[in-house]
Amino acid sequence: MSKDILSKVEPRSPEHNANEWVYNSLCQLILSGEFIPGISFTFRGIANSFGVSTMLCVRLQRDLFLRAPLICLKSEELLSLR
Repeated sequence: MSKDILSKVEPRSPEHNANEWVYNSLCQLILSGEFIPGISFTFRGIANSFGVSTMLCVRLQRDLFLRAPLICLKSEELLSLR
């Protein structure tokens, strides 16, 4: 994930935990068109970009898949936009 894209993410506020912040940020990036269809990224890449644990991002996969139909799981470690 590029630093240019992350510059468009709002900084984490004290009232949001890391899980909410990463989830909301990813949804914001998807809905604003920052990710184009066909782009793929790993949970490790997301975690490194946001400075959070990989396990937090793995736990987000269910929420992202269920609530954001734009996202398709390719495998347990790779996400791809449809």
